[in-house]
Amino acid sequence: MKNYFFFLTIILLIGCKNKTATPTNAPFANDYDVAKACKITYSESVAVKVADSLPNYELVVLPQSVNGNFAILLKHKQQAQYILAIRGTLLRFEGDGLMNILQDANILQMKKWPYTYDTILKPYVAKGIYEGAHNISKLADSIKNITLIDVIAQLPTNASLVVTGHSLGGNLANTVASFLKHKFDKLNIQLVTFGAPASGNADFVKVLEQQFPNGKRYAIENDVAVSFPDINNFKKAAKNIGITDSVLQQQMMQTKDERYKKLLGIGNIILSVLDVVQLPTAYAQSGLHQQELKVPNLESLIGNEKDVFQKAYLVHSIDSYLQLLQKN
Repeated sequence: MKNYFFFLTIILLIGCKNKTATPTNAPFANDYDVAKACKITYSESVAVKVADSLPNYELVVLPQSVNGNFAILLKHKQQAQYILAIRGTLLRFEGDGLMNILQDANILQMKKWPYTYDTILKPYVAKGIYEGAHNISKLADSIKNITLIDVIAQLPTNASLVVTGHSLGGNLANTVASFLKHKFDKLNIQLVTFGAPASGNADFVKVLEQQFPNGKRYAIENDVAVSFPDINNFKKAAKNIGITDSVLQQQMMQTKDERYKKLLGIGNIILSVLDVVQLPTAYAQSGLHQQELKVPNLESLIGNEKDVFQKAYLVHSIDSYLQLLQKN
């Protein structure tokens, strides 16, 4: 009888030893590293910035931009932890920057968002953002001769992927993350954005909240960009930092920088159109995802800056989000 129990114990131990363990999912990258990845996308030397700012990560996909849209895919060196960071608006009137500005302004038309299994909801997103998501899906690494989507399709089953972006990049991240979750349902995906304007209507927000119940939408208080294109909230946030209709007109008259004047002119046209068409009813932001970052001391973000538009830019910058995240 003793021999019987001895052999039974040996068999059980061998069985346990040979049993294949189910790999646990890699944790999501922390939000501070994710914000750093967003900042890197604006750099002209991405590989160098990754080595300096995120030494624990390596570049997996470094593509050429498509119609002004650009993103990078990073992987943690020690685990299957990935970050897909999408670049925001480049403020220049040529090349990618000009296409970004036109994309930001392309909000008067909306397109139906098809990437949901919910047959009751009717999600719509801005036409510019819809087209931008399509551009991101076409990104490819010319050196490795592989597309971003193909790389994501081949990620290990225990991988974690954070889809992120700042400003326009966060706007695009909403749609790209939704598309990826629909296409690769079993992939462990998280959505984290910084200073992102609204991408679509209330039903699109519901789609995002269904797909990413733990998603995060970071917004600095009085960051005017996160209110866009809700004209009422936009003007309220703008007023809090000193931007009014009269200030906008005065700035256009006084500035001698033609590129700056063009940017102000575009902004003025967009705001005028929004006043007429009342788009606030069409666009919405997620309350479930909202992570408001309080600013106890505005000077800590803007210093002694007097120009109200430069103030708005500094509050909205990815550097301000990094600064406040580090303090939290």
